[in-house]
Amino acid sequence: MKYCRICGVDYPDEAQFCLKCGKSLEFSDIQEHEAESGEYEAEPASFTPSGSYDADQSSQARKRHSTEPPPDYATCMREEVEKAARMAETWHSEQEQYPEEHSEISQDDVIADISKEKKPCARCGTMNPHNTVYCINCGAEIDKGGIPEAAEAGRPKFYSPPPVPPARTYQVPQYSYPATHGTSHGDCFRSGTPTVYRSKASFFTRMMEWSAWVWVGLISAVVIISAGVWFFFYGGMDMVFSTELKNMGKADAAMADLSSYEYTIDMTFDSAEKGQFKGDGKLLHESPDKTSWAVNLIVPGSQALQPRWMQIGANQYINKGTGWEQIGSDTRDAGANNLWTGYSGIENLGDQSLDTFTCSHYKYRISSDVFSIMTGMTSSQGIGDTVMEIWIDIKTNRIIRMTANVYGLLVGGVKANAVISMELSETGLAYNLQPPIR
Repeated sequence: MKYCRICGVDYPDEAQFCLKCGKSLEFSDIQEHEAESGEYEAEPASFTPSGSYDADQSSQARKRHSTEPPPDYATCMREEVEKAARMAETWHSEQEQYPEEHSEISQDDVIADISKEKKPCARCGTMNPHNTVYCINCGAEIDKGGIPEAAEAGRPKFYSPPPVPPARTYQVPQYSYPATHGTSHGDCFRSGTPTVYRSKASFFTRMMEWSAWVWVGLISAVVIISAGVWFFFYGGMDMVFSTELKNMGKADAAMADLSSYEYTIDMTFDSAEKGQFKGDGKLLHESPDKTSWAVNLIVPGSQALQPRWMQIGANQYINKGTGWEQIGSDTRDAGANNLWTGYSGIENLGDQSLDTFTCSHYKYRISSDVFSIMTGMTSSQGIGDTVMEIWIDIKTNRIIRMTANVYGLLVGGVKANAVISMELSETGLAYNLQPPIR
């Protein structure tokens, strides 16, 4: 702790001046130390406090309780200044008594000329060391200014690389925005090199750059994969290797080889409105493209219906009881071969004896267009698929019998389910089918 002898206030050790009177605490401590050690001689005019203290009382305690006024700070500073002046005079007198010794070597005449010992090249003007024979820049002989053959032969060849063009970069323009309240300019903008952005082409843009061979390979791969899926998962294997499919193909070829054939038709209808009623008819076919349907229907409570349909080449004709008329080509073809082609979901029901024939018995589905046209309708809208059963002679591959189950067939305005049975009755007869309208 430090103590101000004027104010009597204690201060920490790091304090230098009294906060009350402004006197130096260090100077007071120095005087106190000199007084305690006997080195400080009090001035004649100094005040010595009266009274005595015990011998064991410390000097620090005596100092704190003493009423002797401290010496004047200005007087102390004046004595220090006079002391420093006397020391300066003593130092100057010593310097005059012992002058500084000078160096024996005088450097006043030294000239700092770095080019004095160099020789210029007479060809390019480059400064070379004095002992150089050939110029360090162009290789010429310094004294003569030319390049001797020996020096030219031994002179290294220097080739400068071609300049590299700077890389093209795309910089995003920077825009200045006013700084918001409470935010410095450095918080709003990032300094340094601007970020370089490069455009990325989309997948469709890269596809447009593909070559023709890449597209051919891609399309081929898609076709092969699709064919494999169809072959293994959607009946392709059965269609290629199935016995039923082969037999159906043989039956189609055998019927097409016949010059003509005739099927006898027997029909049974079941209606919720009219109950059960029957019908009959015939199917005639002459190769290669002549087919005739003739059906007789008797609906209870109404007159008899005799719809007729005929195909001669590419033309189709229909008669609903009011006369023949030609229909458009957009109507579904009702040729006889549509009864065993265009099927789906074939099922083998095993071999079966039919009269004197041993037949393969199959079951499948076809569209109901043929039967709707047969009964006088030109569209099968609202009618479900027809379930067909067929018997094929194993020896001749001819179709001996067919049955059809049609659901929701419209006959004379009455909706009914029909069971239609067709038996092969004649082959090879001449029917001479002609267009009914000239």
